[in-house]
Amino acid sequence: MPFLDTNHQRAAFIIGLLGLALVVALVPFASGLLAIPVLYVVFEPLHLWLEKHVKARAAAALVIVTALFVIVVPGVSFATLIVTQAQDIASGVVQSPLLARLQQLRIGNTDLGPQLADLGSKVWAGSAVRRSA
Repeated sequence: MPFLDTNHQRAAFIIGLLGLALVVALVPFASGLLAIPVLYVVFEPLHLWLEKHVKARAAAALVIVTALFVIVVPGVSFATLIVTQAQDIASGVVQSPLLARLQQLRIGNTDLGPQLADLGSKVWAGSAVRRSA
């Protein structure tokens, strides 16, 4: 039986290739696409309850505002916390006991530790300087 002999088989093959290309293109967005049904399941009871008390459009708007508030506010506060603590994290890494122990690293006759510790402190200090500038 020859492959792609009829127009129907060729069309099915092209549609299959396009479907595969679509899946490959959407792989980076898989977590967001999986979150959609999860959010639907989480907020559906609220929407059903609100629909009993207000119109469907108003219920949908209130559910969207509630979802944004529940998701965005903690996310923004977490991002703010990370940004404000970044300088302390960088200075903590520069002064960490790990870098002090790294200075003692020796491979054969080569003192590799002081060079690595100096490089590490320059990298962290340089990234902190670039952020503040």
